Amino acid sequence: MKRISQLIEFVKDVASSYLMDQSIDSERMESDFGKESAQEIVDRIKNSQERLKRARNAREIDKGKEQTWKKILKEINPTPKFNYFKIFSRVAAVFIGFIGIAYFLYINKPATIIQEHSIVNEEIVLKLSNGETQIITSNGQTKIIDQKGEVIGAQIGKKINYQNNSETISKELVYNELNVPYGKTFALILSDGTEVHLNAGTTLKYPVNFLNGQNRQVFLTGEAFFKVSKDIEHPFIVESNDLNIRVLGTSFNVSSYSENKNISTVLVEGAVRLYGKDELYSEEKSKLLQPGKKAEWDKENQKITIQKVNTSFYTSWIDGTLVIEKLRFPEIIKRLERHYNIKIINNNKELDNQVFTATFQVENIQEVLESFKANYSFKYIIEKDTITIN
Repeated sequence: MKRISQLIEFVKDVASSYLMDQSIDSERMESDFGKESAQEIVDRIKNSQERLKRARNAREIDKGKEQTWKKILKEINPTPKFNYFKIFSRVAAVFIGFIGIAYFLYINKPATIIQEHSIVNEEIVLKLSNGETQIITSNGQTKIIDQKGEVIGAQIGKKINYQNNSETISKELVYNELNVPYGKTFALILSDGTEVHLNAGTTLKYPVNFLNGQNRQVFLTGEAFFKVSKDIEHPFIVESNDLNIRVLGTSFNVSSYSENKNISTVLVEGAVRLYGKDELYSEEKSKLLQPGKKAEWDKENQKITIQKVNTSFYTSWIDGTLVIEKLRFPEIIKRLERHYNIKIINNNKELDNQVFTATFQVENIQEVLESFKANYSFKYIIEKDTITIN
């Protein structure tokens, strides 16, 4: 069983490296499969004829015939060393890229069968301090005007910049609030130069200007990646639900959607300290998080657990990549709904118990569903913006 677990971890690493155009660990591959077999695997992955073959096979998936799909898998993976995966009937693993499907859908992407973002009435909304709202279009350009008629920021494309508004600095905190709907992402540069990337379904409340002598505090619901400008005299604090995350200058990701039981903080570089929203900050009572680790704050018990992680799994969404790492299907549904701005109804209760790992880059929602379906058979119906799984 230990051998099989090691094989699973290795295949996921190879799939991730291949999809993200990173080098494959040849020494590790040779150690697990032997030099001759390892070279054969690499050759099959890189061989142009094999690529064309897998590309043709990938296009056959759209026919939706289970018999055809099984034949495709057999053609793609004839090497007996990969038959270990037949053992796993209750824990399905989707290794997109290693078997070539996602990669070749990427370079030979067929015409989209359904509209991925057909909900057109949901836009990015900026709420100003006086309660007025402003619609932000991702390809637009506009100036952000305060209630006095002064320019406090500028939007160009998918980013608003508040950094160059030093002439309009107020002596009191004035807040703006940005709401990013499902299916979209957006970015901010705050007045201190801090960069914030907001994921789909996220709201961030923040000062137009941070005040001298006060903490730099923002309020988050959803998911965001922060690259905080260093300022020793003015700690940067993210308040999310009942958790405070305190930093001086660092890069980290926070996921705090309302439906999640935990608030996840993943530290890329620097250092952060975590403590309860109603607690007075102190180094002794706060929890220190180090780079390469994830802190999970249990909302109900208000306890923190820390583990080592691959931070790229938690920040890849910034580049539009959807990474699913050992997640049960109900949680995957929520991620798909946010990413594609759709509604998914799952009537297949057995599917709720399945665990998947996958990486998606340019696939539309139908291609994603076909990838899951290849590892655990189910049927689905697409009606406008709603998908029903049976």
